[in-house]
Amino acid sequence: MNKKINPVAFAGVQKAVVSTSDILEKYYVIKDTSYLQKNNEIAECIINCVCEFTGVEKKQIKLGKRNKNIREARQYVHYFLGANTDLSLQEIGNITNNDHSTVLHSKKVVVDNSTFDKRLKERFEYLSKEIKKSLSKKLVTIKNYS
Repeated sequence: MNKKINPVAFAGVQKAVVSTSDILEKYYVIKDTSYLQKNNEIAECIINCVCEFTGVEKKQIKLGKRNKNIREARQYVHYFLGANTDLSLQEIGNITNNDHSTVLHSKKVVVDNSTFDKRLKERFEYLSKEIKKSLSKKLVTIKNYS
C-alpha cells in the first residue's frame, strides 16, 4: 500500500504552494499598507483638530505630562481615534506613547465627563462636529487608498 512519491512531481507541488503563499503574503502586505495609510491619515486629522481646539502642541500629546489641558487633549485623541478608526487600543496607544489600558481609561473618562459636566459636554460636542467636518473633507482623498 505504500506508494513511492515521485520526487520531481512532489517538488512541483511544493513550488505551487510556495508561490501561492507568496502571492497571498504580497496581497496582505498591500492590504495592510492601505489600511495603515488610511488610519494614519484619519489619526493625523483627528490629532490636528484636537490640538487646534485645545491649544496643545502635537508633541505634548505624546509626552507623559499630566497637566490638565494636555491630559484632556490626549483623552480626546484617544476617544476620537477609537470612534473613527479601526485601530486597536494598542495601536492607538502607540500613536500617543501610551499603553492600551490608558487608552481604554481615557475613552471612559471622556464619556463620563461629557455626560455629567455640562461645560465638557459642550466642548465634546463642538469638537466632535469639527472633527466630522475635517474628516469629511479628508475622506475624499482617503478613498483613493481603498
